[in-house]
Amino acid sequence: MKHTLLIGVTSALFFLSCEEWSYKESQPGEVKVAIRINTIAEQEIEITKNYYGRLKFGRQMTHIAESSGRVENMSLVPGQRVKRGQQLAWFPPINHHLQINQLQIAIDELTRNYNRQQELNNKGAVASNSVDELKTQLDIQKKVLDHLRGINQVTAPFDGVITEVYVRDGEEVVPGMQVFSMADDSKLYVEFYIPDKNVDQIKPGHSAKLKDTRLDEMNGTVIHKAMEMDLSRNAFRALASFDHPGISNVGQIVELVVPLELIPKAIVIPESCLKQQGNSQYVYLVKDGLVKKQMVKTGKRKGTEIHIKSGLVAGDLLVTAGMDKLRDGTAIRITE
Repeated sequence: MKHTLLIGVTSALFFLSCEEWSYKESQPGEVKVAIRINTIAEQEIEITKNYYGRLKFGRQMTHIAESSGRVENMSLVPGQRVKRGQQLAWFPPINHHLQINQLQIAIDELTRNYNRQQELNNKGAVASNSVDELKTQLDIQKKVLDHLRGINQVTAPFDGVITEVYVRDGEEVVPGMQVFSMADDSKLYVEFYIPDKNVDQIKPGHSAKLKDTRLDEMNGTVIHKAMEMDLSRNAFRALASFDHPGISNVGQIVELVVPLELIPKAIVIPESCLKQQGNSQYVYLVKDGLVKKQMVKTGKRKGTEIHIKSGLVAGDLLVTAGMDKLRDGTAIRITE
């Protein structure tokens, strides 16, 4: 995982110095080194940490067949939006239609008989209990028919989008076979892992930003952080939530930016101004008309800029060009 630096400027980073200075008198024939300088100013910066995690739907399900049947009228396609309760698939058992037709014939006959008996009952020709018995039989047969028609008929358990279809019309389904998958895409989640050294800096409610070249940049929130370390990763599992319906790139690895610290008065300079001396780093300043080497301690970087943790203060005159020819006390001239 890598560190990055997000910079929110509250004042200009540098401005070109146009003031006149009295510089060290050069010796006869001495060539002055041309340099450029900028006046350092404080600004607000945000220290962030980048994580990589897998993008997931908020809710997913795959329908698994519990009995055998043959697929009929399957018109689902990935990306299709569906509503809760909408019929999505039907794979009735073999000879199922024959059973339904036979039962429907029996119900029609029973209905005609019931209607005749009811007319006779109204005329006092038959007893009421015989009519009631027919009515009970008719109600039972209708319930059986509804049950037969609902066998292996699948409806959507929630509003969402079809993500995959595993069967086709006419295909025979057996128990345990996947039929289709769907998801609630009103929310997206990124699952990521926080190392031990950062675990106390990130809490539920923390802001997070999804940053990936294949996706639109999205702002979200950390909604979960495990209290127990995942020993296989030596890190703590976390989950960030994002509102973004309709996205289709789920499952991929994405970059997540999480802010850790806000520094209201920070010094940031171009990294090109830094020089190396062993394991230390330094810059050149102009003080009292003289060039001076100044040791610094650096923080996080972003692009061509770097945070200076110590060694510089606002108002310092930083040499930004011509450093390669400088030494302490070098004769200089400032160019624009």
